[in-house]
Order: sequence, then C-alpha cells, then structure tokens
Amino acid sequence: MLGSADKAGLLTNEFFNLPNVGMGPYTMTKFTPDQEVDLKKNPHFREPVGIDKLYLKMLTSDVAEAQLQTGELDLAQVAPADLATVQAMSGVKVSSAPSAGFLRIVSNDEKFPAAVRRALLTAIDRKTLIKTIYGGKADLVNSSFLTKWALPSDLDTYAFDEAKAKSMLQASGFDFSKTYSFEWVAGTADRDQAINVILQEWQAIGVNIKAKQVDGATQLADIKSKAYDFTFSGGGTYTMDPATSLAFLLTSNAYPAGGNVGYYSNPDFDALASKAAGTVAKADSAPIWKQAAKIENKDVAEIWLYDPQTVWAASSKLQNFTAYGDFTNAFADAYKWKIGG
Repeated sequence: MLGSADKAGLLTNEFFNLPNVGMGPYTMTKFTPDQEVDLKKNPHFREPVGIDKLYLKMLTSDVAEAQLQTGELDLAQVAPADLATVQAMSGVKVSSAPSAGFLRIVSNDEKFPAAVRRALLTAIDRKTLIKTIYGGKADLVNSSFLTKWALPSDLDTYAFDEAKAKSMLQASGFDFSKTYSFEWVAGTADRDQAINVILQEWQAIGVNIKAKQVDGATQLADIKSKAYDFTFSGGGTYTMDPATSLAFLLTSNAYPAGGNVGYYSNPDFDALASKAAGTVAKADSAPIWKQAAKIENKDVAEIWLYDPQTVWAASSKLQNFTAYGDFTNAFADAYKWKIGG
C-alpha cells in the first residue's frame, strides 16, 4: 500500500489520517476528529456483510441517551447512571456481558499489612454498591484471577460486617490516630459514587480518611514515590488466563518494573504462580493456580470490589447484535448485523 512512501515520513503519511484498507467487514471512508467515523462494507470480506454503512458517533452519555430515545442512534454503550432510564425506553433492547477486567482499591501494601486490608474489605458493602450503582449488573470479585477454572470454591467472600470489620481493624494494630488519603482521578460517575460511599464506610469503623482527587500525573508520581495510601484502579483484560494478572501481583513486577503498583509481595504466592504459569496443560496448572489463589485471597493483595458488566442498548431495528463484555470487541461480528423493521 505504501511501498513508494518515504520511510522517514511514514508516521506522518496522509494514509494514516484515513486508513481505508483493512481485512475486516468495514473500511473507513471518513474521519472527523471528536465527532464521527464513517464506515462502508468491505466487498472483499470473507462473509456477506449485512449493513452497507455504519456511522460511529462520539457522543456524551446524555446525548446518546436522547438519540436512542428519538431513534437517531441504533446502538450505544450505557453508563450505570443511565441504565434505569434506558431500560424504560420503548423500542430499545438492553443486554450486557461481564467485562474482561475488574475494579479494585489498591493499597500501599508496604504501609498496610494483610490484616488491615482484610478488615477494610469487610467494611465495604459491595453487594449494595452493585445494586444501587450498577442496577445489579456487576459481579463480586474475591481474587485478582478472573479465570473461573483457576479459582477454588472455598475462597473467603469477605461479606460486609461493620462490627466485625471494626474489631478486625482494632486487632490488626492499625494506627487510628493518623489521617490517611484516598486519591483517584475523578470523572467517571460510577467510580466517584462508589468511592464516596466506601470512604463513609471506612470512616464508620474509625478510619480517619480524606478524599484526594488528583490528575493522572500526580497519581503516577505518588505511586512511584510510594507516597500514596490508597488509590483506585480498574479495567484490564484478565479473563483469558490467570497469568495475565501476574503483571500486578508478582514481587518482581513491583513498579516501575511492572504493574504491581500496590507493592504486594508474598514469596509463597510468587513461587506457586510462577510454577503454574510455566505449566502448559490446564489440567496440571489448575490445581497450582487454585493454591496461589488461596494465598492471594487470604492476603487481600488488592481490595477487590467487582467486575462491572458492559451494558449495551440497541434499537429493536438492529438485528443479530450480541453484547460483548470487552467493549473493544463490540464490533467483532458486525458483519452479521442487519437493520429491519
């Protein structure tokens, strides 16, 4: 395609402003930054493509909600705050699937030992957060492994119990005289709402904790210097294999060598997880992963919250749409879509 292009100027080549060649069901015909991407079906695709043209609009959630209502929009990802409104719309179908990542609180494990982390997790009413913020469309998480076959059936679920959490925290040697900070990059409504509730729950068991909204650069600087107490993390793709979670769990991956920004470290976990990751057959590796999961669950390597489902709203005119939890793959089978009615 670009055989005659000057290699020195390849990255600024005009083609990359409109990459209109591809192997997928659609190719790009127009790109308007921050507004719209226009696609047309690829006649060379391996399967028949059901819709001639797609228009991908970049909209705020309130505008997308309004256009779903008027029929201007056929498909949109739905924010948790908008779920009830969208479910009440006529001519709109709501579907969802578990995402490939999860939301969690990352504590600075060099400051807060496992006994403290267990108490803080017990103080969070995660089931109520799922019900009130996500309309029930999230799943509890009690390990950093999301691959079902790698999890034993008897993990501690850390059920919400305020009195028990307070007693656990008192027995842990926690310093109640200090003021701690919870820093995060604000702007995602469901996360902001959950964090505010969690701070109140921790304050209820005697933790003197303050909210600290920061930008991404400040958050990273505080992680690098280990100045932070608690921060928030979410996303990722961890469902395919438990080894994907080792990037933020192994001692050897402590930041900046890897993604272990909580500085979690347990030699027994490291040994088992590394052994499991190096074992090819799932039948052989699964029992080892389960042993590692038991250790990580007891340690509360991170203060796990839940795996929110990715929610989609589709016009009843859009046929053959399948919801995917990993929103980056939302168009994996777009060639099957059809518009009817």
